[in-house]
Amino acid sequence: MSAPAAISARVEIAKAPRPETHVLDLDLADIEWHDAAGLGPNGLDRRALDLLEIARVVWEVERYIPKRISSQRVRSVKVQMSVREPSAWTPKSMAALKAILRLLGNAEWTFGFSKRKKDSALDRLSMDGAQPDHASTVALFSAGLDSTSGLDWLVRNGTDAALASFYGSKAKQTQLAGEFEFKRHVQMGCTWANGRRRIGGQFQYRSFLFLALGAMVARSYRASTLLQFENGPLAIAMPPAATYRMTRHAHPMLQTLASELFSNLFGEPLSVQNPFLLSTKREAALAMKAHLGAERFEKTILGTETCWNLASRQVLGAITKRIGQPCGLCIPCIVRRTALSGPDVAHAVDLTLRKDAHFADADARIHVDAYLAWARKLTASSYGPERFAFEAPQIVREAVAHSDGKLTMSAIFEIERRFAHELIQTFPVP
Repeated sequence: MSAPAAISARVEIAKAPRPETHVLDLDLADIEWHDAAGLGPNGLDRRALDLLEIARVVWEVERYIPKRISSQRVRSVKVQMSVREPSAWTPKSMAALKAILRLLGNAEWTFGFSKRKKDSALDRLSMDGAQPDHASTVALFSAGLDSTSGLDWLVRNGTDAALASFYGSKAKQTQLAGEFEFKRHVQMGCTWANGRRRIGGQFQYRSFLFLALGAMVARSYRASTLLQFENGPLAIAMPPAATYRMTRHAHPMLQTLASELFSNLFGEPLSVQNPFLLSTKREAALAMKAHLGAERFEKTILGTETCWNLASRQVLGAITKRIGQPCGLCIPCIVRRTALSGPDVAHAVDLTLRKDAHFADADARIHVDAYLAWARKLTASSYGPERFAFEAPQIVREAVAHSDGKLTMSAIFEIERRFAHELIQTFPVP
């Protein structure tokens, strides 16, 4: 069998303050897409396929960006690639796309689109098991604790939703969705021959790929709502210290911009929403526990995964772990521990236990100590909503501005303060 014809994409990555440019020549024909079983009756939308492929290029570019933060940073990225319907990318759609990527990665992206002359593997995805009915709601499902709590939320609220998953752990996603009796579940993955392998990191742009997949599934079902479940503290993205730049993977501004992009691109409304915006992770998990009962809840959470470093053998200096084992040290692991006071998956390091070998290790404690210092500040009797509003960074103010009236500065203060109490209750100090 002859190799597929090349579908080239050219990327220029510019860094500053020292002038530095890297050029990547990518071949979109090398992307192997896996599965599309369970799509809705409308099948594959060409504009949605373009969106998904653009998002995959963005994610690939991120793998060439060093994880370490330094003054020499990526300032701009230029992408030239062919798409199926370049005319669909109107000025409004392009503006929303650029704003999304600016928010996620703090870099300016520009795109030049030409007309695609040949199909890719994405056009030839199998439609086996396509569903005959429409659904008004699609929910992103990763098999993380929040998105699993989201499945329970959908059941409790009688929401007839289809699920969209980009997989790493396909079997876990399938099992958890089955436990909640979701029949419509689209799972997709992809491998890029000669693609850049990256382990760990903050995954600043990855959520755009997940949202693009959700939009494609929503188009297949003619859904008007795409749900992204994320607890309020991580969605609002308030950093524990000024040196942190939190991921904006579920920020209200991202969801507003994504809603604008999808609605403009498809010519029909598609709204991205977060039902957990006003809840901490513990509160969302406790609601699931109250509904499922303790025994089923404990069994369910053992099938969820949260860690940034699951695929890594080494985290934070000399600390090592098994591939597939949560580290216990990254921000997602720290927030997960605040949610679960009972049984949980075994972490490589457990900073909730004084007897852990790394309990007093300054390297291991770097993130949890930053959070605890922040938590003590927020819970001090002298610290109130007025001071919080004065000191809050711009990303928190943007959360209010783009929450469609759901958030105020006082409401965010209360959410963050509840989370701060949870941190102090969870993690003892040396």
